[in-house]
Amino acid sequence: MYVLGNTFMGFAVVPEFPRSGQGFVRQTSNERCMNALVRFAKIAFAIALLVGSSLLPLSAAPTVAVSRDTWPMSITAGGGTIVLSEPQVRSWPNYTSMTGVAAIAITLPGASAPVYGVLRFSSLASADVPAGMVSLVNPKLVATAWPTASVAETPALDAFLKTNLHLAGKPLLPLAMVLSSIPRSERPRTVPVRTNPPVIYVSQRPAVLIGFDGKPVFAPITGTALTYAVNTNWEIVHDPGSALYYVHAKSGWYASPGSAGPFTPAVAPASFSAIPSTGPLSHVHAALSAPKPGGTTVPHIFVSTVPSALIVIAGQPQFASIAGTQLRYVTNTRSDLFFSRDTTLWYVLLAGRWFSAANLNGPWTFASTRLPADFKKIPEDSPRGRVLISVPGTTQAFYAANAAQAPLVTTVDRKTATLTVTYATGEPVFAPIAGTPLQYAVNTTTDLIKVGAASYFACDHGAWFTATAAMGPWKAAAYVPAVIYTIPESSPLYRVTFVHIYDARGVAMTAPQATPVPQPEVAYQNFGAGELSAGDRASYYNTATSGYYAGFGAGWGGYVSGTGYYVPGYYGDEFWVPSLPTYGNYNDTYYARMQAAAANPRSAMLERRLPPPGHGPRSIPGLGTNVYAADDGVYRYVRGNWEKNGADDTWSAAPDAPATLRSDRRARLAGYAGTIR
Repeated sequence: MYVLGNTFMGFAVVPEFPRSGQGFVRQTSNERCMNALVRFAKIAFAIALLVGSSLLPLSAAPTVAVSRDTWPMSITAGGGTIVLSEPQVRSWPNYTSMTGVAAIAITLPGASAPVYGVLRFSSLASADVPAGMVSLVNPKLVATAWPTASVAETPALDAFLKTNLHLAGKPLLPLAMVLSSIPRSERPRTVPVRTNPPVIYVSQRPAVLIGFDGKPVFAPITGTALTYAVNTNWEIVHDPGSALYYVHAKSGWYASPGSAGPFTPAVAPASFSAIPSTGPLSHVHAALSAPKPGGTTVPHIFVSTVPSALIVIAGQPQFASIAGTQLRYVTNTRSDLFFSRDTTLWYVLLAGRWFSAANLNGPWTFASTRLPADFKKIPEDSPRGRVLISVPGTTQAFYAANAAQAPLVTTVDRKTATLTVTYATGEPVFAPIAGTPLQYAVNTTTDLIKVGAASYFACDHGAWFTATAAMGPWKAAAYVPAVIYTIPESSPLYRVTFVHIYDARGVAMTAPQATPVPQPEVAYQNFGAGELSAGDRASYYNTATSGYYAGFGAGWGGYVSGTGYYVPGYYGDEFWVPSLPTYGNYNDTYYARMQAAAANPRSAMLERRLPPPGHGPRSIPGLGTNVYAADDGVYRYVRGNWEKNGADDTWSAAPDAPATLRSDRRARLAGYAGTIR
């Protein structure tokens, strides 16, 4: 069995994310054992276990001494200095082309005092959601204003600014500040995810969950009469000699007359010695002599062929109370399991959705929209504070739901970007996408869509490609057909609707496209071609939000993982395409986590989930961070009062300061706090 990957060249995408799409495994006549070839690049973690950004400028900006640990940013270059205050975001429609203003102070070479001014900029912006930061991708200088400078001084200030201020990839803006700045009407839609509960197993002794992706499928093991399960995260081997199914778990062997169990302690049969010593089943040899399990360590083995989850409690539930509430959480489980003395119900959080039941045996029902108010009172620093991103009405949930829509930007060079698509059977096999005229290829790891007889589009690692034939050749796409964005939530390819193409101006490249180009305000000195980065107009920008990695903002408020829809994997002509389940029948069991930790490629292939956004982080204010830009000049906030900048670096009281400054200050404080206001 093989997992086949794709090759792609010519565009910046760092790091390479675990794809949220399907991988496939293929059985060949020469080798029946799995040989996983999945690529997982190293990720620069900003927060432990969270994924970082793939933002890169199109080309490197001139090297200057820039400090971006605190605000304001100070740049020394060309014999003078530039002090840039934290930008104030004015608009980020659909999270595409951002516009904003910033207060700036320039001390020209030989000058004794700075001149304050206001610059207006526009830029595509890329969000490192787990780190809680936003970076400017291709910032453009739209306009400047120097209220205290003479007409004769203005050209020198503009020239110095354009020569020495290069902001590609920086500054880093707190995501919380950006989201707090933009109107709520500009925040993208939430996703109508399904809320049907999975099958929930509960065990008060050691347990494992064997999750089959649909009906069990077995394939021969080369050189033996044995077969092994193809579509599961466990190595299950069928021995026709004894007519038993064997699984190795918790350092011991268990056997059953059927693949669905029940499994009981056993020893490995002699026939297993013929299993090849190389490949993913090679560890079987090390366990051939394992004694028959016994005692309290024998796990309860659950088997499921549908989306399911396992709650393991080490004995009787042990509780800890949440101060000031009627909530208690179970301390002797890995699960987020609570009991409310107010409602006398159990609550468990799975994939961002809450389910409740009168007892642990169920039945479980969706409860996110009717949680007791006590859940909002869980302290953020509590051992269960992590659940707050999925508790409607909390600042953490509001942050996570909005942050999940912020895009990660990948720069694609139209001239050099290429993609190689490999099909398991040599030729593509297509299936219809319900509710659309589209079809998708089921026998490749690439998200490949057939739009028409000579129109094919592929989304790979958050970038779009196109070809006139399914076999290629593939090139970077200049646009995406609008019909692709009608793919419903129930489709395995729904994730591609979260990947868009924009040109350097922030114009959506769809067919048809109707996104207007932002226009500068005429009251300022305009720079039609002014750039704060060395942009390559031959490039396109592909943006992908957390939805591409199965992370969404739910309609009821909060962060969820997966759409809740389940489409069984595809098996045919000796290959298997695994599905992407919302619930953890592949990677929520203890053993599966251990497999992933050991970099088992078969488990890694099924590890498709993007960790949730972190709450924050808190940015650090520095000296001078109280300076703001307004339409009529530069202001600062000192001891509860506004002051306006005047000539020769003087400041005077401004009781009638523009109202926009108050909202700008609230947004900046939100950035320091790591929340959205």
